[in-house]
Amino acid sequence: MKTNSCNYKILKNTKLVLQYYRGKYDIPEAKAMKIQILEAPSYKENSDFIIDIRDTTISIDFESIKAFSSFVENYLEKNKISKTAILTSSPSQVANSVTLFSFLTKHKNYFRVFNSLSAAAQWIGLNSKEEHLAQETLLILKER
Repeated sequence: MKTNSCNYKILKNTKLVLQYYRGKYDIPEAKAMKIQILEAPSYKENSDFIIDIRDTTISIDFESIKAFSSFVENYLEKNKISKTAILTSSPSQVANSVTLFSFLTKHKNYFRVFNSLSAAAQWIGLNSKEEHLAQETLLILKER
C-alpha cells in the first residue's frame, strides 16, 4: 500500500464522484485532481462529491486555504458541482475544511463536513444501494 496517494472514481449511474486521499494532503495535488475529474469525459454536470481525507495529515497555511477556496469557487461556477461532503477523522481536518468553506462567498451551502459516510450519504440524498456502492468504491480506492 502506498504512503501518499489520491484516487478518484466517477460513478456514472449515480452522478457521484468519490475521492480518496492518504498521507500528506497537498493543495497542488488536490487542484490537479479536481481539474482532472472535471475535465474527464465521464464527468456529468451537477454531480455530487464525497471526498475522504480521513487518512491524511494536513499541514496547510491560512493563505493556501484562502487561495484554494478561490480556485474551488471558480470551478464551481464553470462546472456545476452540486454537493460536496468531506469525510474527516480529526479536529485538524475539520478545522481546515471549515476554514476552506468560510472563504466561499456564493456556494457555502454546497459543502459539509462529516465523520461518517452514512451521514454524508444521507445529506447528499443517496439511497441505501448507492451508499453501499460508495462504501465499496472507497474501500477499493484505499487499496490502490
